[in-house]
Amino acid sequence: IFAQYTPYTPIKDKFDNKEVEADGWHEINLQISSVTLSATENIKGTGFSLGYNKTFNIIKDKPVYLIAGANIQYSIFSHSVPGADITATIVDENKKPKDMTFSTATNTDIALYDINIPVSVMYDIAVTNTFSVAPYAGIRLRAGLSGTQTSQLSLKGASATESQAVSATNPALFEEVSSNVYDNDFKRFNIGWQAGVNLYYDCYTL
Repeated sequence: IFAQYTPYTPIKDKFDNKEVEADGWHEINLQISSVTLSATENIKGTGFSLGYNKTFNIIKDKPVYLIAGANIQYSIFSHSVPGADITATIVDENKKPKDMTFSTATNTDIALYDINIPVSVMYDIAVTNTFSVAPYAGIRLRAGLSGTQTSQLSLKGASATESQAVSATNPALFEEVSSNVYDNDFKRFNIGWQAGVNLYYDCYTL
């Protein structure tokens, strides 16, 4: 889900069909998206971001633009890994030893705060006075601001009274010394690429 407001000049003159290029424009965007954490196995999550972009015309009389900006993103992930069954001997209420079998599972919740800095080149193709198609490609820099991880080991027995859980929280995923279960997967700084197509209609981006 993507919502964006773009106060910019219409790019095509409807009277003589001549393109009228804007010098650039500002964009404020709010986005809800599916995100993936690349760990030992890919973990799906949801990201929420709020940001600002500035678009600059970089070739005079041509609809070629440089887009630069920044956004703050909050991402949440949940991951469950089933474990092997274990058998343990416990003492029941009558003080008699009793063998019990438990199924195990590890549930992990991860929350991340990042700042993203996208830089792209875009070509704006005018279709009508108020509608254009604009493919773009570029790079994205990401800096991890903070992150927390909560892991819970669940032991499930035959009844609710025979089940229990043990939790542990790591409040500093991006620190140099970290005890998280994905020790090699959290880097404070990352760089990647991006590509896509913007559809501009009046002052809105689809």
